[in-house]
Amino acid sequence: MNIWILKYSKTDFSSDFINKATQFSLSIDQLRHNTIVNKRLGDFHFISISTNFEKCQKKYIQFSENSINGYSGLLLGKHSSDIDLRTIENVTINHIETYSGQFSIFKIIKDRFECIVDNFGFHKVFYFKHNHDIYVTNSIDLLKK
Repeated sequence: MNIWILKYSKTDFSSDFINKATQFSLSIDQLRHNTIVNKRLGDFHFISISTNFEKCQKKYIQFSENSINGYSGLLLGKHSSDIDLRTIENVTINHIETYSGQFSIFKIIKDRFECIVDNFGFHKVFYFKHNHDIYVTNSIDLLKK
């Protein structure tokens, strides 16, 4: 499981928000043992809280100096079963037609955010604008914090 929130702003998330998000994640059984990623890239501040897998290669987030790539939900290949889509390293946002399932895939670079969801919109992504700040998340409960 991976819940994430993105803030587009000149300011970071407050430490109070980060504490509330962390406490919220502990109320979800699948996130009691979690990995938290907290990254800033340009005007984008990104937080991801995902299940920490000890015996599985599942990896939701990949980041480099210039980008953050990730997904949440269930991602399946339409045409091939030989690619392990449990790890973001094997997923590309540019070939969305090759996937099925209930998911969101996103990519952040210094001046752009791209997010694609499954064809039926089963895996929800929400956004909210407050003054000059824009928030995007896959958890409406995180947005309420």
